[in-house]
Amino acid sequence: MPLYPVNAELVAVHWLRSLALGPGVATSLPARDATPSWEATGFLQVGSSGGAPHLYTGRQASMIAVDSYAFSSGTRSVPWGRAATALADLKAVVDGRNVSGRVETPATFQDARLMGVAVNADPQRIPDDGGMARYSMLLELWWVPISEEA
Repeated sequence: MPLYPVNAELVAVHWLRSLALGPGVATSLPARDATPSWEATGFLQVGSSGGAPHLYTGRQASMIAVDSYAFSSGTRSVPWGRAATALADLKAVVDGRNVSGRVETPATFQDARLMGVAVNADPQRIPDDGGMARYSMLLELWWVPISEEA
């Protein structure tokens, strides 16, 4: 069976999960009362913000927005520090380090070869009236799909 093409969001989610930073990672934010609860760890939501393949090589240069969320039930205090720390930890992984390698995706998709990641915009605090802390950071990922089955 042929594998489905991989996309930038899938590469970003599975790469972030492989880092095991602590927060959950997905393209959709779970409900606050989801089981298991993500209140203690926070959550990283990934979304595509554009990019383009190289004309001749097929190398993708994908812009990825990573939003960090945190909340505290039973209190009016908004945990800004917890949301900011998750992106600071991610930034520390990316800055000045070699993050290249294979990114394994679900079995029905192609894997990807990640060639590099750079912080394109530092974390920015995003006000929220719902009592949830949110910071957003922009990453650029350079990657190519791996077409052979391995």
